[in-house]
Amino acid sequence: MTPESMERPYDLDFDGIFKVRLERGSFPFLEKKLSIWESSFEHPDLTVSKGEVSNEAFPMSSHQNDAEADGLVSEKGYQIIHKNSIYEIESDRITCKGSVLELYLEYMVIMPVINRMITQQGNFLAHAAGVSVNGGVLILPGISGTGKTSVMLELLSRGAAYMGNNNVFINRSGRCTLYSPWISFPERNARLFPELMVRLFPSSKERRRHEKRLSFYQMGMSLNGRNFVSRYLKSNLVSRFFDTPYAKYDEMFPGCKAKKSGTVTHAFLLERRRADPRVIKAGPEEIAKLATMSDWIADSNSHNILAELAGLRFCTRNDINELFTDFFGHAECYRIRIPANETRKGIKETADMIEDIVS
Repeated sequence: MTPESMERPYDLDFDGIFKVRLERGSFPFLEKKLSIWESSFEHPDLTVSKGEVSNEAFPMSSHQNDAEADGLVSEKGYQIIHKNSIYEIESDRITCKGSVLELYLEYMVIMPVINRMITQQGNFLAHAAGVSVNGGVLILPGISGTGKTSVMLELLSRGAAYMGNNNVFINRSGRCTLYSPWISFPERNARLFPELMVRLFPSSKERRRHEKRLSFYQMGMSLNGRNFVSRYLKSNLVSRFFDTPYAKYDEMFPGCKAKKSGTVTHAFLLERRRADPRVIKAGPEEIAKLATMSDWIADSNSHNILAELAGLRFCTRNDINELFTDFFGHAECYRIRIPANETRKGIKETADMIEDIVS
C-alpha cells in the first residue's frame, strides 16, 4: 500500500442510502467485504477511525446481549467497551481504541449506529438473507440459526441471483438493496454443503485443515456442558476452533449474478419449530412483529437507549416495527417452520416449497 493511498480515505456509498468513511488501512476486512460500494464524496454520514477516546464517561446500562460489553455516556456521545477495546460513538463519528475486532465493530457497533440514523428516513439494515427470482426479490428474515443462509445457498444453486447473506437494506416503499457480496460459511453449512468446501478450498491440504478445525468445533458443540469438565472442554473447543470462512457469491457459485436493488415480492420468515404445517400464510403485521424479535434488533435498541441518553439521534421499537410492516406490506408473506436438526434433504424440500409459491 502506497503512502498516497494510506492518506486517502476509504469511502462507501450504499446506493445513496448511507455514506461511510473508513480510515484507510485500519479496517482491511471491512474494506474487502464492502468494496462493491467504494465511491468518492466530500461529506460522509459516518466516519470510522482509530484514535483516542474521551476519559470522561460514566457507566450506564446498555442492555447489550454480550455480557462482556458495557455502555457509558459522555458529553460527546456514548461508548461501548468490549474486552480490550473501546468504541466511542458521536453524532457522525465512531472512534476505536485498543484491540479492535472488525467483526464485532461491524455487527455490534457500525450496523446498529447506521440503523438508528437511517430509520427515520424509512430505511433499515435488516437481519435477513435475500435472492432474486424472475426479477423479484425474495427475502428470508429470521433470528440467528433458523437456516437463512442454508436456504439461500440452495436457491443460489438453482440459479437464483444473489442479494444478501445476513443483511439487506430495506425501505418502507418495498425496496430491497444489497449490503455485501460476501457470504459467511459457518460450520453448519460446511456440513450441509460439502461441495462448496471444495470450491472454497481447491487445495486439498488447505481443505483438510479447515475440515479438521470443523470436526473439533463440532465435538465441542456436541458436549452438554452439565459439569465443570464438560463446560471447560466445550468452551475451549468452541472458542479455539470456531472458523467461519467468507467468500464472494460468485466464488461459491461461478456464473451467479448479483442484483444490487429490487422490489420485494415474497417474504419467508424462517422459524425453528417441530409443529406442522411447515408453510403458513401470514400478514405483514405478523411477519414484522416476528422479525423485530431478532437479537439484532435488540442490539439496535441498546444503541438507541444510549444515544437518547447522550442526546443523539435515535429511533424506537415502534419506529422499526412500523417500517417493517410497511416493507412487508408490499410482499406475499409466509412463515416456514423448519425442524431443529435440518438435513440437506430438508433444505431442498424447503426450497421446493418456496419455488412452488413463487412460480
